[in-house]
Amino acid sequence: LISHSQMGNYMKRPKHSLSDELYDKISKGYRLSLELLERGLLNDVALTSDSLLSELLIACYENDVNRFKSVLENLNLNVNSISWRKMSLLHIAVLCEKFEIVKSLLEKEADVHQIDWASFTPLHLASYFGFTEIVRLLLLFSSNPNSLTGVQDTPLHLAALKGHYETVELLLSKPELCVVWPNQEKSTVFHYCAQFGHLEIMKLLLDDIQHYDIISACVHEGNLYGDTPLHNACYSNQFEIVKLLISRSGFDCLSKENMFSETPLHAACTAGKSVDLIGYLLKQPGVNVNCQGRDGHTPLHSACYNGHLKVVKFLLDQGADMDISANSQILRKFKHANSGAFGDSDVDFENTAKGPISMASQTPIAWAYEQGFDNIVNLLKDVKRSEYSRSSASECSYNSLNDYASVTLPSPMGKLKSVTKEKAEVLQLRNLLGNQYHIQMSDIDLQESVGSGSFGKVYKCVLNNRTVAVKRYRSWSVGSKSDVKMFCREVSIMSRLNHPNILQFIGACLDDPSQFALVTEFAQDGSLFNALHEEKRFFDAEFKFSICFDVASAMNYLHKRSYPIIHRDLNPHNILLKGNRALVADFGESRFVDSRDIDMTRQPGNLRWMAPEIFLQSGSYTTKADVFSYALCVWEIYTGDIPFVHLKPATAAAEMAYRNNRPLLSDAIPVKIQSLINKAWHSNVQYRPEFSVIMNELMGTKKQNKEDASSLPVGGDSNSNSQSEDSAVLLSISRFNDLLKLVDKNGYVVDPSQSVSGHRPEN
Repeated sequence: LISHSQMGNYMKRPKHSLSDELYDKISKGYRLSLELLERGLLNDVALTSDSLLSELLIACYENDVNRFKSVLENLNLNVNSISWRKMSLLHIAVLCEKFEIVKSLLEKEADVHQIDWASFTPLHLASYFGFTEIVRLLLLFSSNPNSLTGVQDTPLHLAALKGHYETVELLLSKPELCVVWPNQEKSTVFHYCAQFGHLEIMKLLLDDIQHYDIISACVHEGNLYGDTPLHNACYSNQFEIVKLLISRSGFDCLSKENMFSETPLHAACTAGKSVDLIGYLLKQPGVNVNCQGRDGHTPLHSACYNGHLKVVKFLLDQGADMDISANSQILRKFKHANSGAFGDSDVDFENTAKGPISMASQTPIAWAYEQGFDNIVNLLKDVKRSEYSRSSASECSYNSLNDYASVTLPSPMGKLKSVTKEKAEVLQLRNLLGNQYHIQMSDIDLQESVGSGSFGKVYKCVLNNRTVAVKRYRSWSVGSKSDVKMFCREVSIMSRLNHPNILQFIGACLDDPSQFALVTEFAQDGSLFNALHEEKRFFDAEFKFSICFDVASAMNYLHKRSYPIIHRDLNPHNILLKGNRALVADFGESRFVDSRDIDMTRQPGNLRWMAPEIFLQSGSYTTKADVFSYALCVWEIYTGDIPFVHLKPATAAAEMAYRNNRPLLSDAIPVKIQSLINKAWHSNVQYRPEFSVIMNELMGTKKQNKEDASSLPVGGDSNSNSQSEDSAVLLSISRFNDLLKLVDKNGYVVDPSQSVSGHRPEN
C-alpha cells in the first residue's frame, strides 16, 4: 500500500487513511442501492429487465415472505445464482433488514460466504449496519466470524467501526473469533474504536478476559502508519478513550512515535481540537512540551504547521521553545515532494535569505509561514519581541530576534489562500446553481428589516410580485473568510432541499461580494422564539403538537437524505412560523454527515440548545446532536419558558454537560411527550431516538389523544359544565382586556376614577 520510503516525514502525512476513503465510498454505494429499491417501489419502475426478479426484489423490500417464496419457486433456480447490482438475494435481504426473508433464504441453503461488489459477505453487511438479530441468525447458519473483506476486515472490524455495541458483544461470544486480527492497513478493532470514539465498545474489548494477554500486547501495536490506538484517539480528539488507554496500557505508550515522528502529544497538536486533551497529556509522567520526534519537530511545530492558533498559544504558555529547529533534511524531502506545486519554477526554499525568512532554520515560525498561517506568525513575532524586551542580550540573542522581525506579512501562501479559497467557493457556488436561481439585487424591492444577526440583516422584500425574505450580509463582513464560507454553505445546502417544513430556497445574489444575499420564502409569523417569548402568543395543544411534528418531519428529511445533513443549530430562533406550518431555517452552520470540514468539532450555534457532547468537545457531530436540541425545543413549546432562563447560555450548556441537569418537566407537558423528551435529551447519544422514531411516537400520541377524546362521556351535565367553563374563560379574557385599557405603555393607570366597564364608579 504505502512504503516507509514514500511516507518518510511529517509533511507527507495523508489527511485521511485508506480505510476512511474506502468506507466512505462503500456507505454511499449501499445507500444508493436502497434508494434504487425504494424509488422503484414508489414509482412502479422496473428494477431490472427480468420481471420475475423485479417482483422478487419488491417482495423482499416489502418483507412479503409468502410472495417472496412463491416467486422464488416459480423461478426454479438456485438462490445463489440470482443477483442484482452484484449482490445476491441474501445480501439484498440483509441490506433491507428483512429477518424473515433472510431466514427463508438460509433455509433454502443460500451461500453465507458469497461476496458482493464491496467484497462483503452477508455477515459483514449485517455487522456493518448493526443488524444484531440477523448477525445472530447468520452465525447460527455457520457464517464465519473471521471471514475477511477485500482489505482484510473481519465482521468485528466493521461492527466496531460503526459503533454497534450489541453486535460486537454477540461476535465476541464466538470462541473461534480472532479479536486482534489486523487488516490490510494493519489496523485492529482497537484502532477503529479509538478513532471513532466508541468508548463502551473499547471497554468491552479491553475487558475480554478470554483474550486478555493478546489484547494487552495489541494495544501497543502500530498500524501501517505506525499509529497505535492512542495515536488514533489523539488525532480524533477522543478524550475519554485517551484516558482509558493510558490507564490500561501504562505510560510507555506515550513515548511511541509513528512513522511521521509523532508521539500521541504531537498527534493531539496536529489535530488541534482540544487544549484540554493536550493539557492532560502534558501532565502524564515523562511527557515534555518540547519533546522532539526522530525528525526533530516538536508539538509546537505540529500546531504551527496545521494552523491551530489556540493550541500554539497554549503550548507557549506551557513553556514551548520557539527556537527549536527540526532537521533540515525534512525540508529537502518536502521540496522534492512538492516540485511543480508553484508551476514550472523551482523555488529554493533553503536559500530564501533574499526573501523574508530563512527556511533552513526549520523553526515553528518557518513552518507556519510556509503554510500561510500569518496569524500564528504574528503571534510568534510578538512573543519573541516580548521575550527580548524582558531579558538581557545574553539571554536572548539579538540575531534570533532579528530573524523573527525580518518576517514580512502577508506571506505568499497566506495571501494566495485567502484570495483563492474565497473566489473558488463563490465560483463553485455559481456553477452549482441553475440560472433560475441567480437573482440580481436590482430586481429586489427592499421594504423593511424584520431581523438581524452577526451576519447582517433579514429584509421583507418583493421579487416579481411575490413577498420574499432576503438575508443580506454586511458589506464590511463579506471580506471575512468565515462569513463568505457560511454564506456559500447555506446557499449550497438550501438549494438542494425541498420539503414543506423547510424554508423554501428561491435564489441568491452572487455577482457582487458586497451584495451577497440569500432569497427565501417569507414566513410572515416570525420565529418560534419571538412568538413564545416576545409576543407571548397562546398556542393550543393541537398547534403545539403540530409544531413539534413539523420540525421532526423536517429533521427526519435532512437526516435520511442520501447525503444526510446535520443542522447543528436547531433552536426556536431558527424555527419559523407561517400560518399553521412550522419551518426549519438557517443552515449556515449545517454540514453533510460525511463532511471532512475541520470545523465539524467546534462549537457552532447557540450554546443554550447545544448537546453536551458538543459543548464538551468529547465527540464529533452526529445527527443525535440535533435530536438533543429538538428535545429542548419541544420542552420550550409546551412550557413557554427558555431552558435555564436564569443562566447565561454558556452556563446553561455547562449545567447540562457537566452536571447532567435538564430543565424540569412540568405537568403542562403531556406524559407521553415527557417520555419522548427524556429519551431525546439522554446524555448517551446511543439512547436518543432517530427522528423517524420520534415521528412514529408523536403519531401514536395523537392517535391515543383522539381515542381518549372520543371516549369522554357526553351528557347534559358534562356539556353544561363545559359551556360554563368556556364562558368563564371568555369572561376572564374580556375582563383582562378591559383592565389593559386602564394602563398606559409604561404600566401606569391612565384615569384612577374610571371603572373596568368604562363608566364612572357609583358612589
